Amino acid sequence: MNKLIEITDKIVEEILEFLYTDEIMNVFLIHYFENQRDSIGEVYIGLNENEITEIVHIKYDGNSNFTSFYSNSLDGLDKIAKLIKELNYSDILLAGKKEEVNYIMNRLEIDKELYLNTYYQFNSNEYQNLNYEEVMNLRKATRCKRDIDKVKKYLIEFFGAETEEEIQKITSEKKINEELENGIYLLEEVEGKIIGMARFFGESRKYIDITTVFIDEEYRGKGYGKVLMQLMVKQALENNKIPITQTALSNKVAKRIYENIGFNKVCDYTFQFIR
Repeated sequence: MNKLIEITDKIVEEILEFLYTDEIMNVFLIHYFENQRDSIGEVYIGLNENEITEIVHIKYDGNSNFTSFYSNSLDGLDKIAKLIKELNYSDILLAGKKEEVNYIMNRLEIDKELYLNTYYQFNSNEYQNLNYEEVMNLRKATRCKRDIDKVKKYLIEFFGAETEEEIQKITSEKKINEELENGIYLLEEVEGKIIGMARFFGESRKYIDITTVFIDEEYRGKGYGKVLMQLMVKQALENNKIPITQTALSNKVAKRIYENIGFNKVCDYTFQFIR
């Protein structure tokens, strides 16, 4: 596999044609090539007779080298495993279908239990009109100090950052500006008290990914997580996008909420550290 030094319009067109053969599983990758080419990170591609057959994208997210990949063959997964081994990064977080990540880990001779998630797609046929606006409000976070302080607090708690280094990585001015630019949404009561956060990150022609869904600890267990998710779904549908999301297989509360409001399982998915 070869690293792309210059990402031209022509190569982006070819990459997108390849990725759109499985759009729902490549939303994150598609998003970077369509919307954030100026901060895309590292991109590696494999070719067979001048046609793209595999791709790896690595982007440092402040916490890890988040790594997405796509291949249409086992031979391609072999090449991806070989690339990861050669790069020898200490903090790769590999995201993908359970079976494919497991295959790569076996090739790397890493024996580790996978941290499993469920990958969901919203069924728009189950959408119901919501009227939560009378008691709750969903709005984009602004650059005011109150919003930024709350976003920082929630990011620290969501990612479990403990050391000064970990906290700095996810709350630096640059990182917060990136998050606000991409769009963080805050859930607040009509009186204005902020009680939760979620964001969209990753979109394609049809889909948009809902991520970092978080409710303030003192408000948990009161149904606000469901309200937040439903309002995010409503926002996505108003933008003519089908929401997708992922949640840990062990998070029975979130799974129940998502399935009750109309999310259907696509596959088992994992975010796995490769060390």
